Amino acid sequence: MELSDTLQIPEIAEIMDRLDERPSALHLIGLFGASKALILSQIARRARRPLIIVVPSSVQAELLAKDLLVFCRGSVSVLPERDEDPEIGYQRIACLAGLATKALDLAVVALPAALERLSPPSALLGAAFTLCVGRLIARDELVRALEAGGYRRVHQVTERGEYSLRGNLLDLFPLTHDFGRLEAPDMPIRAEFFGDELLELRAFDPATQRSIGSVEQVAVLPVVEAPLTDKACREATEEPEGDLLQYAASEALWVLADSAGLEAAAHDAARTAPMLDWNDVEKRLSVGSRVFLEEFFPTRPIGQETIIGFRVQTIPAYRGRLTEVIRDLEGWRRQRRRIHLVCRSEAQSRRLADVLKEHDVAVSLGQGIASPGEIVILSRELSAGFHLDEAALTYITEAEIFGARHIPPRRPKPKETSPVSSYQELAYGDYVVHEDHGIGVYKGLRQLTVGGTEGDYLLIVYADYAKLYVPTGKLHLIHRYAGADGNAPALDRLGSASWAKAKERVKASVREMARELLALYAARQVIQGYALPPDTTWQREFEAGFPYEETPDQLRAIADVKADMERDRPMDRLICGDVGYGKTEVAMRAAFKAVIGGKQVAVLVPTTVLALQHAQTFSERFVGFPVTVEMLSRFRSRKE
Repeated sequence: MELSDTLQIPEIAEIMDRLDERPSALHLIGLFGASKALILSQIARRARRPLIIVVPSSVQAELLAKDLLVFCRGSVSVLPERDEDPEIGYQRIACLAGLATKALDLAVVALPAALERLSPPSALLGAAFTLCVGRLIARDELVRALEAGGYRRVHQVTERGEYSLRGNLLDLFPLTHDFGRLEAPDMPIRAEFFGDELLELRAFDPATQRSIGSVEQVAVLPVVEAPLTDKACREATEEPEGDLLQYAASEALWVLADSAGLEAAAHDAARTAPMLDWNDVEKRLSVGSRVFLEEFFPTRPIGQETIIGFRVQTIPAYRGRLTEVIRDLEGWRRQRRRIHLVCRSEAQSRRLADVLKEHDVAVSLGQGIASPGEIVILSRELSAGFHLDEAALTYITEAEIFGARHIPPRRPKPKETSPVSSYQELAYGDYVVHEDHGIGVYKGLRQLTVGGTEGDYLLIVYADYAKLYVPTGKLHLIHRYAGADGNAPALDRLGSASWAKAKERVKASVREMARELLALYAARQVIQGYALPPDTTWQREFEAGFPYEETPDQLRAIADVKADMERDRPMDRLICGDVGYGKTEVAMRAAFKAVIGGKQVAVLVPTTVLALQHAQTFSERFVGFPVTVEMLSRFRSRKE
């Protein structure tokens, strides 16, 4: 069974019967954490109408939406409260457009966003349009539509909300209905016109400006909530404001999570900005059916409204105590529960599976619902685990097994210095390197007539304002400059020998370094080293307890280092990386492997303070394993 398939939960059948009878208010009591997402996904699957879930804050909305993606096959979107971050604005517009067009199955709304005054749905949808290959569209009208929708004209498109027009080419980074969805492509498009006919649409990489693949059509949303189209301006005088209920489908089922929290959030929101009154909104919602989600029995009187309770239990924090984890897993298996262990990544899933199998715990990797008495490891992201007694379901996250994990922000990779394949990859003012003439500044494209033939030439300016015109047929000689320090480089002098001499100096240095390295490695190949054994169960347990999500480069470095340690040749490897890239974890895993293999490890650091910091880090990381960590510095006595 898939996670999104229908489960046999008696309470769900009762909920659907109540909702089908007449407009009513249902109170679902006892749902904690991610169990709310499971129950809501089951309701959405049977209701066959949109669900709009209101929670007190944007943070709670994001968490619930991520949980829903684990259990729900349909489309899920979040409507956060207004923020200066443009990405938040794009998310709001995509969600509002999805609600207005009935394209969403579930929308999770932060309470302040539900009380904000909005432009009418017709104004937002009226600024949207579709680009389709083969259709006729006047480019001046297209530009007016983009400007009215808040798009900015730039020289080179790199970010959402930008467009560039060059001759018969239009580059556009659009906002679409799929914004924010994990499986949705997120690329700008390049449109090629012949007159007013759209000949071709292609997605392209904003970093390299290179085309990736063809696209048949793309629906373009405005990037501002109040677009300035003529129609929107006229309607603004007739219908100046709207609200969320106008965007929602009339048949939508509203779910209100944590009544007390919603009232408190409404009170706080009213103090910071003019908002709709929450009591008035609730009265308007009371015309149809509503579902209230509560962890505990509500304190306010609820009259004749229906109450349905669930038996949900939270999962204890094991914090790496695998003996207790294994004991509980075996107990739940004997109870014929469906057990799911949820890991953030496939690598962590495989690591956990290996650890459990070495403790004689039978597990399988999968994406569906476990059978009774089965343990399945899922590669998903769940906020917290739970037991749902009604369905004999158990979900446990890796954070509950090993402790909370943190995901470091992905850092952009340095720009590649491969030859430029198209002048469109260069922006006016970019530093470039010509293979024969050195470093200059790109100053755009020029049309010149040389020898009676007209052609396109790249203008590159060197020191003393010397100009070099490079025909587009010689683009392979041009590289984008990529300096290590990010500072502006010194320009070479056109016609001087400085660039040629610099290249010869580098070549000579490289040849000398190559000779030294060849001699060094030839000597090292004849030295017999010590080959450490392959990874043990303890090694995998130690690595699984890492409180962060490994980066791809970090995983590759760890694998290379451990492979070196298992060879019978001395290791000579340098790990380079900026602060925060995870070098210490690479060293700790190597140290642990050496210690478990029967060796001692010395970690040399340049300062006393760093020695103290590393001693604390190693001690905390090695807790629970038979490894002794000590520090040697000027703070230690001679006896110590």
